[in-house]
Amino acid sequence: MTEPRVVLRAAEEEGLPQLEFGDSGSVLRFGGEKGAPLLRMFGDNDLTVVVEDGQVKVSTLIRDRSGSAVAEIVNNEWKVNPAKSFDRNYSKNELEVKDDAGEIVLQIRVLHDRVQFQGKFYDRHGNGVALGKMRHGDEVGGVIEMTGPAHPELLLQIEPIFRYPSDQHLGEHG
Repeated sequence: MTEPRVVLRAAEEEGLPQLEFGDSGSVLRFGGEKGAPLLRMFGDNDLTVVVEDGQVKVSTLIRDRSGSAVAEIVNNEWKVNPAKSFDRNYSKNELEVKDDAGEIVLQIRVLHDRVQFQGKFYDRHGNGVALGKMRHGDEVGGVIEMTGPAHPELLLQIEPIFRYPSDQHLGEHG
């Protein structure tokens, strides 16, 4: 099922995409080849952000812990798997997806100079990586969290930016 197109725009002077971990102030600036993944996770799950003619285009795939696709966005065209997603909400420059456990697993907000992004990624074997904003006491920053033998669960909790259920609050901020 294809969802409405999310128009993502940015005025990037240098044409280099910038990725902020939520609204943490921690920003990655990509200086690699145009169209190459900004981040590559698990071999088949990339995060690509490109700027073309002042328009930011985002591509990524979000899987749940069992490896099933929850949501996918390819050059701003996005799809949500209704069997695996709990809900999704969006506006012109924002997209957010909840999984079937009710947790936010994908959040994208495009600003004029950068993309604010948070997401939880899993491979087909349940290994996980989370990217986002995390608080530690009074400090706020960006975090890349990975599961492993000593850390079997992702702890990152992505705060929703929208109100739910979306069928009653489409595009409304929380």
